[in-house]
Amino acid sequence: MTSTAEQRAQQQLDALSSRFAAWRAGKKHDKERIPLDLLAQARQLSGALSTAAVCQRLGISRDAMRRVQSPVAAPTA
Repeated sequence: MTSTAEQRAQQQLDALSSRFAAWRAGKKHDKERIPLDLLAQARQLSGALSTAAVCQRLGISRDAMRRVQSPVAAPTA
């Protein structure tokens, strides 16, 4: 039996999956990067659901999610 939090996370994953599908349908070229806001939402969901499940459902790699996990710090002068 799943908890309410897991059910809510699963519903959010369903909605995010739809947003990914809409983004993919509107891409101008095949090599276009995934928008950071979509990746940030995916990363947030990976706290409630397994990272593997989120990546598989959204069709993204763990490396793509890592771009959001460790942002490059601006160099200090």
